[in-house]
Amino acid sequence: RAIQPRFIVPFVQSGFVIIPMRESRSDDKPIRTGISYAYALGTGVSFSLDWIGRKNSWDRYDQYGILHTYLTLQYQIMKPIAGRVDVKTSMLMAGLNFEF
Repeated sequence: RAIQPRFIVPFVQSGFVIIPMRESRSDDKPIRTGISYAYALGTGVSFSLDWIGRKNSWDRYDQYGILHTYLTLQYQIMKPIAGRVDVKTSMLMAGLNFEF
């Protein structure tokens, strides 16, 4: 994460993913299990929301331990490497991040 720009914080991430799975069945066939492997890549940007409630910033820190609050937009893809189930995904996510 690039911390220096205080109001807009861009970031990238990557990772290796292991997905264990177990099939649930209501018939007499045997339950199957498996593991799939994938890699994930993501990029996004966080917008600082600290300027909204600057007067209450000490109260948030004192009561909850929150140092900073961000609105985060992130795009992430996951591509399979191996396994019996294809775990290919791409998603756009939005949410609030709290820095403690």
